[in-house]
Amino acid sequence: PPPLQRGPSAGGRPAEAARGSLRAGPNNSEGAALTRAADAAGLGRSAVVIAAVAAYVAAMNDATDVVVNLPVGARVGPVAEITPGVMSNILPIRLHVDGRAPFTDLARQAAKEVRRALRHQRLRNEHLVREIGTTGAGQELPGVTVNIISFGDGLDFAGHRTERQIFFASPVDLMTGFCVTGDHMQVSFLANPEVWGAEGLAGHQERFVGVLGQ
Repeated sequence: PPPLQRGPSAGGRPAEAARGSLRAGPNNSEGAALTRAADAAGLGRSAVVIAAVAAYVAAMNDATDVVVNLPVGARVGPVAEITPGVMSNILPIRLHVDGRAPFTDLARQAAKEVRRALRHQRLRNEHLVREIGTTGAGQELPGVTVNIISFGDGLDFAGHRTERQIFFASPVDLMTGFCVTGDHMQVSFLANPEVWGAEGLAGHQERFVGVLGQ
């Protein structure tokens, strides 16, 4: 089934076209609720974000098994981690969503599946796509992508302040982008305009931000 219903939905300002994608947001979201959920589960905030996206996709499709795609650094070992260069990959994370179970169970499951997937982060995404046979070689995996970017303190050059601007790659289907700095988070939804409508995308983004703050 499709990862989310792509048709129009009520509420929210329509998404706008940017760099070949439809983009809804970014919306500012306080990270206090996210931090509380992470602390309650004894996990990092990324696992909670992944679990929240999976729970939302499952609820919108009345499904129990969900696959989300996670961009990773594809860097293994201390030398690769500090070597400048463009390296990345996308891994599928499969989760079972039980609406009767506590959310912390889903967050722990997400953390466990991410750890398992990271063992294979050097297995190229395009090879997985070719094995699955859903799209042409060199394409992304279909479905919802969860892209989480965390920042430390702002950059300062001899007293000159800097301002970050984040540009996400154009997704094949739908990408949820999270930029986290301390207890502050910006949430964006980006989508392929060939399969998504502007109002539907904005409606999903607004609803998800509301769920995330609970």
